[in-house]
Amino acid sequence: MRSWLALAPDWEQSREYLRQHRSILLEPYCDEVLTAAADDPEANRLADIHRKLLALTRHHETTRGYVLLTDVDQEQRRAALAGLDGDLPDVREAITFLDGLTRR
Repeated sequence: MRSWLALAPDWEQSREYLRQHRSILLEPYCDEVLTAAADDPEANRLADIHRKLLALTRHHETTRGYVLLTDVDQEQRRAALAGLDGDLPDVREAITFLDGLTRR
C-alpha cells in the first residue's frame, strides 16, 4: 500500500502498480487503511484519491479512474466515462470526486 501511495502524483506509474497488484489492493483491509485518519491534510487527500481509484477498479478496468486524474481532452474523458455504472453509489461518488480534482 505504501509503495502505491508513494507513486502519486506519477499517475502512470501508479496505474501500472495497481494493475500489477490489483488482487492485493482490492482486499477490504486496504480501504480500511486508506480510511484511517492521518494528521496531514495532504496525506488524507491522497488517501481519498486512492480509495476512489479502488472503488472504480472494483467495477471497471484499472485505467478508467486514472483518465480522470490526467490532462486529457474531453473526447478521451467521455470515452473513459462511457459505460461506467453510475448507478452504483461508490462509482458515482468516485467519478464526481476524481473528475472534480482536474477541473479545479
